[in-house]
Amino acid sequence: MKLNRILGICCAVAFALLLAAAWPRLAGSASAQPLAATHYVASTGCGAASPCYATIQEAVDAAQPGDEIRVAAGTYMGVNNQGGLSQALYIDKSVTIRGGFLTSNWDTPNPEANITELNAMTLGRGVYISSTQITVTLEGLHISYGDSTGLGGHQPSMFENYDAGGGVYVNESNLIIKQCVLGNNFAPSNGSGGGLYQRHGSLNMTSTTFEENEAGGGAGVYLFEAETQITANNQFLSNHGGAISAQKGSLTLRQSWLENNDDGTALYTFKTEMVVESNVISNTQGGSGFYVNGNGRIAYNLIHGSSSSGLSIGDGNLNIIGNEIRYNRGKGYDDDPGVKIDPVWGGEVLLQNNHIHHNTNTYSACKGAGLYIDTGPDGMVTVMGNLIEYNFAGEDAAINSHGYGGGMFLIGDNILLDSNIIRYNTAFGFTHVGNQYWGGYGGGVYINDSPTLQNNIIAHNYVTGGDTTHFHAPGIYVNGGSPELIHNTLAENTGGDGVGLYVIEDSNSGERSQVQMHNTIVVSHVVGIYAHGEEVNNVVVADGILWSGNISDTWGAGTFFVTHAEPGDPAFVDPAAGDYHIRAESAAIDKGVETAVSWDIDDEPRFGTPDLGADEYILPGTYQRIYLPVVAKK
Repeated sequence: MKLNRILGICCAVAFALLLAAAWPRLAGSASAQPLAATHYVASTGCGAASPCYATIQEAVDAAQPGDEIRVAAGTYMGVNNQGGLSQALYIDKSVTIRGGFLTSNWDTPNPEANITELNAMTLGRGVYISSTQITVTLEGLHISYGDSTGLGGHQPSMFENYDAGGGVYVNESNLIIKQCVLGNNFAPSNGSGGGLYQRHGSLNMTSTTFEENEAGGGAGVYLFEAETQITANNQFLSNHGGAISAQKGSLTLRQSWLENNDDGTALYTFKTEMVVESNVISNTQGGSGFYVNGNGRIAYNLIHGSSSSGLSIGDGNLNIIGNEIRYNRGKGYDDDPGVKIDPVWGGEVLLQNNHIHHNTNTYSACKGAGLYIDTGPDGMVTVMGNLIEYNFAGEDAAINSHGYGGGMFLIGDNILLDSNIIRYNTAFGFTHVGNQYWGGYGGGVYINDSPTLQNNIIAHNYVTGGDTTHFHAPGIYVNGGSPELIHNTLAENTGGDGVGLYVIEDSNSGERSQVQMHNTIVVSHVVGIYAHGEEVNNVVVADGILWSGNISDTWGAGTFFVTHAEPGDPAFVDPAAGDYHIRAESAAIDKGVETAVSWDIDDEPRFGTPDLGADEYILPGTYQRIYLPVVAKK
């Protein structure tokens, strides 16, 4: 026992001696990562602060990873050739660079009052961030007159090595940028990212302004396979070549302003996962406000005053919710100024609770001013709960501007219009030399193919052109297709021939139209439903219909099958004010036929025998709506 105790004591002493011998090495290992240091930059001296450098590049070169560099107000001009390229500042380590200081106060920056400018004088880029997997923070800096001409950098395999990133170029690194201003930076017309180019890596941006930058694409910011967060008070103003372009990767854009950008689409995405919410995209000239290709959510944005489409959608699965899209003005062949949905292959698109208004398409033979949809071979588009009003397809005979579908133009079978209000839209037509009548078809809706329309109110739409015979259907114009119309209200659509629903064979293929209608209200038209039948026998099947105030309920040489028809007063609540709900005395109550549509325009249930039209009358106090997550009804 004594021997064991003695051996234990000896082992303990030996371990203590070994630990004491190893301690200097262990301590040295712990001290291999020193605490972050602060460096100071001022061209005329830093006062009492130390270490002090005359240029930002000197401070970066002296810094260790993780250090902070504070820069006094002033203009730091010129470029260097570090890394074999030309730039004002070359960064290859994780550092934080902050501007806005005074040499008398190195603790509290004020970037707005104490402007700290990095000026490349067009001799190279402003900032080049070169190393992979580093994190750089730029805060409170003005970066100006960077020029990427001849420096390459845009190297996705399908392109040449075009010049990229005039103001800031980030190569596979992580950039955090706050309270900066990037202005008058440049990439050539075949280049990208005049202000900033982010290649791979991640970008996190707040309270930063891009102004008067220039490039062939993404003149403000170009993102290539990057993970990007642009949130809170960013501005993209008067950039030449669009504001933001994102190719692949992900983009979150919130609470930012894209205004007065030109020579390209303001916000362009391609195969991008995105969340775009609560932004203003306004007065884009020479391109669309927003072109979308990818997946995600676009919500609560204002898209205003573009010279082309406000919102143009290609392939992707998208929820487009609660946006206001207004006063966009298309002037070219491919422009559809409100919302254009035209995928190559398709995708599932939900367009819900948007306000689309006062958009004008002035190109010759324009199609759709508020909304244009062509679903593509594999697409499905659901348009639900939108207000589409005061849109104008065509404008003036003097400039050969005539239109089809003032509210919307629909091509494709996989389209569902559910619970929308389509009103006060116009299609303009005119008489050409030799009595050729162009345009002026479908003031509310123009249909080609076989979409489904249910629970919609289509009222007070208009066709014009000075002729009451040859300009057709201020309500709905069907040109060769088999649409199904369920529980819709057509009311007081005027102008041209004054027809609520006009049905004719396809003007190109000659294929006849076969329209099925269920539980419809048709009110106050010259002709309720017209079926053309001189060359081809077009067919209308109407089961469950309320006629009221039409001079003629049906007309034309086509074939009608009308059953469960009712004359009488729909007793709308206040049609002059646009309220087409029905009152208790409505002749539409309990006169419908059974369909698969079990809800009305207000998401209220249809009890028992359904009412005709878009609205189901609910006796006050008998039903309390339960709000559930909204899903597209198909």
